[in-house]
Amino acid sequence: RVWDGKGMSGYGAARWASSAEFATGGAGCGVQWWDRRKGDAVVAQCKGVWGRGVATGMVHSIDIHPSRKHVCVV
Repeated sequence: RVWDGKGMSGYGAARWASSAEFATGGAGCGVQWWDRRKGDAVVAQCKGVWGRGVATGMVHSIDIHPSRKHVCVV
């Protein structure tokens, strides 16, 4: 299958949150949330706009707290 990265040029990190949900991140400093129950499209995306400016760079690692209240991106 082919998914639209919506501006992402590559995926460098991925983490499953449940048997149906996972997060991906990579070049372009964005994080995308996927839900396989909702088809083949991204259900949420953070494009890396934190604080006062626009962050650019690479997502190297993603960790998801078991309660899914917190997602840590490095």
